[in-house]
Amino acid sequence: MSFLNVLAFLISKSKKHFIMKAFLTTIIFLSLNFNYLCAQINTERIDSVINNHFENGEFNGSALVTENGKAIYKNGFGYSNFEWEIKNSPDTKFAIGSCTKQFTATLIMKLIEENKLSLEDNISKYIPEYPADKGSKITIHNLLSHTSGIPDFFGLPQMRTLMYKENKPDDFIKTFWDLELDFEPGSQLKYSNSGYFILGVIIEKVTGLSYAKALKEYIFNPLQMNNSGVLKDREVLKNKAYGYIKVNEIYRTAPYFNPSGAFSAGAIYSTVEDLLKWQNSINSNSILSQESIDKMLTVNFSRYGYGFAILEKTLENGDIVTLFGHEGQIFGFRSLIQIIKEDNCSVILLDNSQSTELGKIASEIRKVLYKN
Repeated sequence: MSFLNVLAFLISKSKKHFIMKAFLTTIIFLSLNFNYLCAQINTERIDSVINNHFENGEFNGSALVTENGKAIYKNGFGYSNFEWEIKNSPDTKFAIGSCTKQFTATLIMKLIEENKLSLEDNISKYIPEYPADKGSKITIHNLLSHTSGIPDFFGLPQMRTLMYKENKPDDFIKTFWDLELDFEPGSQLKYSNSGYFILGVIIEKVTGLSYAKALKEYIFNPLQMNNSGVLKDREVLKNKAYGYIKVNEIYRTAPYFNPSGAFSAGAIYSTVEDLLKWQNSINSNSILSQESIDKMLTVNFSRYGYGFAILEKTLENGDIVTLFGHEGQIFGFRSLIQIIKEDNCSVILLDNSQSTELGKIASEIRKVLYKN
């Protein structure tokens, strides 16, 4: 083969290689731009969904939405303080009410991993003064799964007084420990804040730490959840939202309450950004082992695990998935954390106007995410 023929052959091969490389580069470029465009469209649609509810007076707070554990949308709506017109933002701190329970359950599971207690242990083992006829047969499993039969203290008449004063956890449980059980432990499921309050007392006795310090040591510090903690009466918190309620379509300040009456059943505050760190810790096993998380997400009487409500949902695209999370409500605040187990997509909504629409908003957002 002559030199000219060799040169022609090499040029031909080079052109084919160049064309193929250019083709692949174009495909990758178009794919990335298509994905980016889809993400942008989803973000705009999510913003439209939440804005509609905000404009209708059905949401006032902060929102964060994730796909595969990564935030694709976060924003604040309305005011954290109406008097001074301070706007809500992704780093605004909200009381999260009963969303506290997933953190209490996680502390218990962490102590189980450390062999400091067991799911089969009863109340009397850690609180010997608890009435023995009940304390000897109610287990930590019963407390975690709302199958203890202990009446919910929020329904007691004396709570109207107790929620206004500082309460010591050991004394507070005496307000309900003599009450007759609603049912035999383990035979039914009935939501009980009382059970999670007792779990907080057990955590303090086992660790030798206050509930707030145990949360910091075991969860908040490792996850760098620096904007989360336990509410204290009259504490000044930077970027704190104030609670409001609507009366005849007019916002009013929510009634005062002392957070010691909520304790390990509902006294945590957090931000949507911190709660994303929390969500991803579940998926990455950075706090608990997969075995412990599986136990937390195992249903009892079809709808509740440990600290999480668990539901089977049919998405807009027809897929059947497991949705786990919780909702919370406490004196001017509502919260919602919902996570799709299969792909770690989530909706986190924190509201300081006690909106009743959070479940509806989350459902509409999922329709945007799973429309295809």
